[in-house]
Amino acid sequence: MGWERKRGKLLDLNNLLLGRNNRFSTVSGDQNQLRGIKYVITLDADTQLPRDCGRKLVGAIAHPLQRAVVHPVLNVVVEGYGFCNRASA
Repeated sequence: MGWERKRGKLLDLNNLLLGRNNRFSTVSGDQNQLRGIKYVITLDADTQLPRDCGRKLVGAIAHPLQRAVVHPVLNVVVEGYGFCNRASA
């Protein structure tokens, strides 16, 4: 199928939020407001997210005890949680 329909668009969105290349044909609004966004929750059309659940999820992720501690030499997460971007690994 070429560039992946869903995962590819999410990667494009992350790159846009990080100020990297913009692969979208249309972006409306002030792109400066995208700076500083730390968390993005993506939902499918059939996903049912109870009220305030997204806020609680981000609160749990942002909690200091969840922060990843990266080993300075091995460059791997040794405490907490982290995400690996396979494109850069």
